[in-house]
Amino acid sequence: MIFEKFIDNDLGHVSYIVACGKSREGFIVDPRRDIKEYEEFIAKHSLKLKYIFNSHTHADYVGGHIELAHKYGAQNIFQISAPIVNFEFIEAKDNDVYMVGETLNIKVLETPGHTPFDISILILENGIEKLLFTGDLLFIGEIGRPDLLGEENVENLANLSYQSALKLWNLSDDIIVMTSHIEGSLCGKNLSNQYFSTIGIEKKTNYSFSLCQKSKKDYIENLSNQEIETPAFFKIMAGINISGPRRVNDIFTDIINIDFYDIKDQKGICIIDTREPWEFHQSHITDSINICDKSNISLIAGNLIDYSKSIYLIGKKETDFSIFINKLIRVGIDNLRGIINNDIHSISQEYLSSTNIVNQDQINTTFTNILLDKECNQLGNIIQSDLTKIKGLNLNLYDKVIISCNHGYKSSSFLSTIKQNNVYYLSKI
Repeated sequence: MIFEKFIDNDLGHVSYIVACGKSREGFIVDPRRDIKEYEEFIAKHSLKLKYIFNSHTHADYVGGHIELAHKYGAQNIFQISAPIVNFEFIEAKDNDVYMVGETLNIKVLETPGHTPFDISILILENGIEKLLFTGDLLFIGEIGRPDLLGEENVENLANLSYQSALKLWNLSDDIIVMTSHIEGSLCGKNLSNQYFSTIGIEKKTNYSFSLCQKSKKDYIENLSNQEIETPAFFKIMAGINISGPRRVNDIFTDIINIDFYDIKDQKGICIIDTREPWEFHQSHITDSINICDKSNISLIAGNLIDYSKSIYLIGKKETDFSIFINKLIRVGIDNLRGIINNDIHSISQEYLSSTNIVNQDQINTTFTNILLDKECNQLGNIIQSDLTKIKGLNLNLYDKVIISCNHGYKSSSFLSTIKQNNVYYLSKI
């Protein structure tokens, strides 16, 4: 068996390629939209991609199912009732088996709970059960949240999740579990940073999973009270995946190098500045947003960017924007129009602004500190929040407010989206 994992730490996402070692025929599980890493692995091992298994219609990133189907002629597989439109797919149901190469059988297990359309994929090599790809139903250390389709669906999905957990509990303890999300994802509460385990280990260490053996009531109550934030872009992702994402090459083709003065009066645009926060706050194009290229680009942009606007990027002259762009399109930010080729210092001062900056020594009791991270502890009256909730806070209620977080990236991004004189950025220098 040929096996490889692909991890996106920004979104806590894991995808996999598995192939028969003899025939080189293979499949991929839950791919992301930018497929370069997959292409390189497939070429290196001379693989023939036959199937694209989609454990469900994802809400946290745009999938690569259209890209891979177009590139390799592979067939997409979704659960039979998945609300897919605009593209063809194999309608999989419980206990369906697909042959890959000479040695691999893939058995579909319907495991609804995170969504009504979840499947897990059991891999048999030479007739022996080896691997189980659990998508977003069973994580390492947790069970997938049931609330992403709205509160009105939580009770039904939690009940389905309970039935699915019982189904997986009855599998052999020796089967290796491969999850589609790790720490960093918001598809579950207590996700591990480890992408693999076994059914037996999860029975002993996964509290939420173990509750399916205690009582249905306990399992559902635990699952229904996770209280995890829901990023603004999740609903957008689900719609894109269902209808079929736009081709990535088409997006890159639309991006041009452009002079700032050609767009300075253009309406309905958003300029993203990719420099370090301290550079941005000293001087930046007025109304631009700071998303540092070292930050969690996908999560921050998905929460703060207006998807309807045309996007332009600016950074240092030597910046390679390709990685940054890939992380934007992973969360469906496709309206990328251009890269501004001006150095920020060459732009006239009439188009530039700066923001309030303080350091640790300047903080006093007149400041109220709004935190975005649990790890950050500063002086003042602490209000802890996250990007999905802080937009709803009325910061004008306070005399002076510092926006702070552990590394300074999220706080800088949020501060650059608001225009209030009482709000300061805590410098991390």
